[in-house]
Amino acid sequence: MADIEGMGGRGDGYAPAPSGPQGRAGAAWRRGPGHEREAGEHRPPGGRRRRVLGALLGLALVAAAVGCGSSGDGDGEAGGGSATDVVTPQPGGRLIVAVPLADPETPLRLEVEPLTTFAADGSVVPFLAESVEPNETFDRWTITVRPGITFHNGQPLDAAAVKANLDTYSVDEAYGTDPLSPITATTVIDDRTLEVELAVPWASFPASLTADQSEGTGLIASPETIEKLGPLFLAQPGNPDLYGTGPFVLEPQEAGSDDWLARRNPDYWQAGLPYVDEVELEVVAEGSARVAGVQTGDIDITITSRPPEDPGDAQVVTPEGDVQVLAVALNMNRPPLDDPSLREALVAATDVAALAETAGVDPSQVATGPFGPGSPWTDPDATPAAYDPDRASELVAAYEAANGPVSLRLAAQELEIENVAVQQQLAQQWTDAGIDVELSVVDPYDQTATLLVAGDFDAVLGRLFGLPDPDLYYFWWHSSARKTEEKPIGYNYVGVDDAELDAALDQARATTDEEVRRQAMVTVQQRLDEAMPYVWLWGARWSAVANERVRGLDDTPLPDGGIRMPLVGSRLNLEGVWLEQ
Repeated sequence: MADIEGMGGRGDGYAPAPSGPQGRAGAAWRRGPGHEREAGEHRPPGGRRRRVLGALLGLALVAAAVGCGSSGDGDGEAGGGSATDVVTPQPGGRLIVAVPLADPETPLRLEVEPLTTFAADGSVVPFLAESVEPNETFDRWTITVRPGITFHNGQPLDAAAVKANLDTYSVDEAYGTDPLSPITATTVIDDRTLEVELAVPWASFPASLTADQSEGTGLIASPETIEKLGPLFLAQPGNPDLYGTGPFVLEPQEAGSDDWLARRNPDYWQAGLPYVDEVELEVVAEGSARVAGVQTGDIDITITSRPPEDPGDAQVVTPEGDVQVLAVALNMNRPPLDDPSLREALVAATDVAALAETAGVDPSQVATGPFGPGSPWTDPDATPAAYDPDRASELVAAYEAANGPVSLRLAAQELEIENVAVQQQLAQQWTDAGIDVELSVVDPYDQTATLLVAGDFDAVLGRLFGLPDPDLYYFWWHSSARKTEEKPIGYNYVGVDDAELDAALDQARATTDEEVRRQAMVTVQQRLDEAMPYVWLWGARWSAVANERVRGLDDTPLPDGGIRMPLVGSRLNLEGVWLEQ
């Protein structure tokens, strides 16, 4: 989430640099072939650890109840502020980070890294790569990796290693409709240089190398990892054979626990980083409990969609720029929502204003499309969908007269437990229109299989989009990314298939012209409004809340200078964080 939606004009290896709308601003822990551990290297007792299983069970029980409580997805204002009296980073200590759900990408990012990343201003900059340079037509890119970087197993990060990863992401059937599928060939030029051929012009290709678009797709692991774990190595954080280049090395997860311990990589390629010796990730489902833990000092950092209005001594970091959008994704691939009249009924039956009031959301944050209020990419003429319960009941009755009763499963994806009231209230609104609604939760560890492989869902409520470059949504909406008999995974899991939408996405992908891209995204929103694969709710923004001893949260240095974006969606970058001792 950042103000700059384009790739930004930096010139750090991207030539020419696209423009975008400007905004505001012998290692003890090295895992060798035998995965040896030093004496005393173990997980401490999990006295503070919370289990996500209990949270999900509690969510299911609450969903079955009648009462609704207030909750929030509203934007938080930055508060607290980092102290400035200590300016020299102090190494050491254990950083305790609380997260709302056991999302496998959160620990994965501690040990596996991307070729590029987002700077604090939203521009794409080289990371493991030293440069990423296009030809004149943007259908061939040359990637040069930095010298001297090694994986946790001691293998070098070289062009051959990058080739092994990109070939896996672009060729293996498990990633057949993935965002890197336009790669048609990769050629090793020398030890540090790889040439990448694309099927189409792709001016924003470096943004996809940040791996921020799909559960870490594009992260670079050692060739040995791919050989031993196969193409789905991203789904195995903590596996002893998962070797990255990251600042930390994960311990294998304790049986029955959703929490993680990661130890400092003393051979990390960015000199002096990371600062802390250990990172402990704890699952704490309730947002207010996470924030309270920060304020009492039991937790160092947490993320929340509802930062405290009075943070006291705590720090609140809220990235500016595009928000994520809380929305309901509808499965157009199967009955009953393959019928456009029923999708229209759900849109008409949804009283977004009432839901926003329950959630404590500012009415100005009600969304009109995928880009959120205030985004430079949104359609300026779009308005929120009209709440029309009579029309909804009429459409449902007509459908049932022809097809029989309507039943839907409304699942929640990555919702904080306080927000279950929104799911309940939405279900009641749809029930009032004549639809039988069952509530459920999508387990983040199983969501790829549930949504992308099996397509086994009706409607899923969750946070979508909000990344710094809109091209990262291409594969969510382009018809080439739909699940078919020939393609076992469909990232366009809602099943939208629209020729005009495809053309607009292709047009935006092929150019660096800011205005052309903006107009193409307006067309994208208009075509999505026509197809109705989503019920839009409101803009939702994650904040990081940290106690007063945490430093460097919003000041993580980039290898070539500048500051790394501290928070992308709900994922924190932690290599630059340190603790005042």
